[in-house]
Amino acid sequence: MLITVFSPKGGSGTSTCAALLAKSCSMILAKQTVLIDAANGDIETIVGFNSESKYGFIQWLESATPTSHSLEKISNFIEDNFSYVSYSSIKENCYIDKCVQSDGNNKFKIQEIISTLSTSESNYIIDIGTNINELNNALIESSDFVFMVLRGCYITLSRATKHPYLEQSDVAIYIAESGRSITAKQMGTVLKLKCIIEIEARRDFAKVIDAGVLLFRTPKYMISAIDKFMHDVNKYFETMLTNFNDQNVSKAKNKNYNRIQSLSNDTFDIFNDAEEHNNRNFWDVLETESRNRDGVDIISEKSLNTKNKIQTRAINDSYTSHLHDVFDGIKDKGRS
Repeated sequence: MLITVFSPKGGSGTSTCAALLAKSCSMILAKQTVLIDAANGDIETIVGFNSESKYGFIQWLESATPTSHSLEKISNFIEDNFSYVSYSSIKENCYIDKCVQSDGNNKFKIQEIISTLSTSESNYIIDIGTNINELNNALIESSDFVFMVLRGCYITLSRATKHPYLEQSDVAIYIAESGRSITAKQMGTVLKLKCIIEIEARRDFAKVIDAGVLLFRTPKYMISAIDKFMHDVNKYFETMLTNFNDQNVSKAKNKNYNRIQSLSNDTFDIFNDAEEHNNRNFWDVLETESRNRDGVDIISEKSLNTKNKIQTRAINDSYTSHLHDVFDGIKDKGRS
């Protein structure tokens, strides 16, 4: 399975979210999972390794035969079923954008690279950060899941509305910070996202990241919503494999993974005092969009721990339909 993680704005926590997704994949999907830094980010620091890497992702991209075997060879072991690949050799200062040219005359065998990553038995979680280039376009297009990382600020939302990867985004990870005016539900409604994984930004989470032990002492509340989504994915795959020969599997048979709490479809105002904002036209558009959209499904630790969780578990048709579209796409690509 190929998963790509990006953000419309730098500093949103893309590398951290990619690391959490990779850990969840390795544990729940029980397959070899490789976390790849394709954005020259902070993966090595986040996973708690600062040793020099002889080869990185760029060196693999430039190799004569970019195979899954050679990628495994340059991977750094973290724990069972879990490894990571750094961006580049510490001794070399390379940038993917300089190797990828818009005229197609680039140093990488893009089609061969995409074929390797999308057909391998392993799970690849690739952090592409905020970069937009020919290689990342191909990664986004070929990914089984595309995750967009968001924070509840105007700049992030403004950039997201115009981002070229918005239409291909399957799930958003929303980092909830105190003092932010734009909620996860508002983000999802405006951007027309069906599913959002909400992670609360807490001080104890920051301490774990700063100490370099995120993947070894992952706070339960930091990864629980991601785990919930991955369990849904795993159960869907199990159901799909069981009914592989039946091309018209009834959605009713897939109740075992549809446990997202139903949300209210009530309309809302983005700001009660919207007239105080300079860019009034922008907020008018957002408010209009919010009133014309259905509810957004949000998976968060808070929703998972709701007292009425059992009573309110109901199949949300929009979420169900959306996941079916995603998985049908995977099946069409021959990776089921």
